[in-house]
Amino acid sequence: MSGLNHYKEVIIRLATELDYDGYYHIKCDSQNIVWGGFDKAPEYSKFREVFLNRLNSPNRREYVCEVDYSIVGYLAAIEEDDVVEISYGVLAEASGKGVATALIKNVSSEYPNKDVIAWVSENNKGSERCLIKNGFVKQNKFETRYLSLTATDHKFYKWERKSAF
Repeated sequence: MSGLNHYKEVIIRLATELDYDGYYHIKCDSQNIVWGGFDKAPEYSKFREVFLNRLNSPNRREYVCEVDYSIVGYLAAIEEDDVVEISYGVLAEASGKGVATALIKNVSSEYPNKDVIAWVSENNKGSERCLIKNGFVKQNKFETRYLSLTATDHKFYKWERKSAF
């Protein structure tokens, strides 16, 4: 974790109900609002229900990254047959410091027998770099998604890391 080695403690773990405030703080970060396709931060109590449902979903795992005892990133892994789809976010102040790369590496290693995919905007170069560092390859498949805050369409490309087996 090259970018994270200057921190005292870095922990990547499954999220619990007690992590909601940290998770919510990330979801309210301006860049996370943009890439999530929203026009504003989620409402606190309504989004808490979404978070709790995600924690209790049988085919979904929510991870958090704690740096020096503060949650600065999250990653969701959704299992579907032989594929795991990931989505992730990092606080702006922790961006570019290896948090997303570490989350992706950690979670990808938990699924060595499954292909792991992510959908990333062609304009999100930081996310692309994280995926490349973790052995993902950009596919020719894309979806056009409207991002409310920017009021524009973006091409989200499929990225894939093939299973080790």
